[in-house]
Amino acid sequence: LESANGLIRQLKGSERTSLLSVLFEGPAGAGKTALAASIALQSEFPFVKLISPESFVGISEAGKAMAIARVFDDAHKSPLSLVVLDDLERLLEYVRIGPRFSNVVLQTLLVCIKKAPKPGHKLVVIGTSSSASVLEHLELLDVFNVSLHVPPLTPDPCGNPCPDAIRAPLAPDLASPTPLRSPPAHFAAASSPVPPLP
Repeated sequence: LESANGLIRQLKGSERTSLLSVLFEGPAGAGKTALAASIALQSEFPFVKLISPESFVGISEAGKAMAIARVFDDAHKSPLSLVVLDDLERLLEYVRIGPRFSNVVLQTLLVCIKKAPKPGHKLVVIGTSSSASVLEHLELLDVFNVSLHVPPLTPDPCGNPCPDAIRAPLAPDLASPTPLRSPPAHFAAASSPVPPLP
């Protein structure tokens, strides 16, 4: 959370950078969407929009592509904008068998994520994915400036969600390019004392 918030602060203060795209990658249920929503709220940007597969149920491929393009067009009108692309595999209608996906939506995302805002404007795009390898295969991974891994959640001894990376001590890996980051916001709430049973 701190890594992503730090990147947004840098973008706000930068004279030269106007576009930041961040991918949260990790297993389903790890809290990627919650993390993206938290960052969006903390950004205090005047334009924040969530694009999720749930909002496109029953809409054609062309309709999805037009709706996504419209959100990005609106984002480019605001001086500070943040767009969350939740569950990219489902947005793309990706199916492992084949593999099959919506090329129309993929091409729309490739164009929209890469398009820099006009001078004086800033745009942050946050994507969530359960499979960076799928996005790499579709050549969508390369459009993100930063990719951050979100570890899976496992229950602590009291049954509260707890990220694996925080529960188990890790040996330092100096060769790893993965940035150090703070525990997700939902970890702090989950680690509060358990009330006694009546």
